[in-house]
Amino acid sequence: MKILSDQEIQKISDPIVDTPEDFVRLYEVFLCMCKLCLLNNGVGLAAIQVGIPWRMFIRLKPEDSKHPFDCFVNCEYIPKNDEKSLSVEGCLSLRRLNGELRFFEVNRYKIVRLKGHKFNLDLFKFDPIEEVLEDFAAIVVQHEIDHASRILISDIGKEIHVY
Repeated sequence: MKILSDQEIQKISDPIVDTPEDFVRLYEVFLCMCKLCLLNNGVGLAAIQVGIPWRMFIRLKPEDSKHPFDCFVNCEYIPKNDEKSLSVEGCLSLRRLNGELRFFEVNRYKIVRLKGHKFNLDLFKFDPIEEVLEDFAAIVVQHEIDHASRILISDIGKEIHVY
């Protein structure tokens, strides 16, 4: 499994169905995505970025725990209000020819409500989730969920040079 480039990401992602076969495959994909994210110093990764058109993403947990990443399934974000702020974002799928990440200024909602499911890694089941996120956590969630709809930061932001 590898991280695809922006040109290779061609599909809109499908919801994951709640079946035992999906849980086993989801866990395998989750582990591979965690490894790729850690190897590339990422904080999040969408399944579509590794060629799997699922509405699923991982996000690095801010606290130290048994599992360094959370796995979110079939999620959406809803802006709490119209307030936005400018963020600087990189994407593991958007790189220069020399391998360096490209960075973009993106106007993101400051506060969003995340709604969907979290994959319970201990019990192999989906737990409903609805939480309000602000600042960096909100940015990561918007970025990863946008991938499932084939929205990239290169589509909605302005490239900047930080090197």
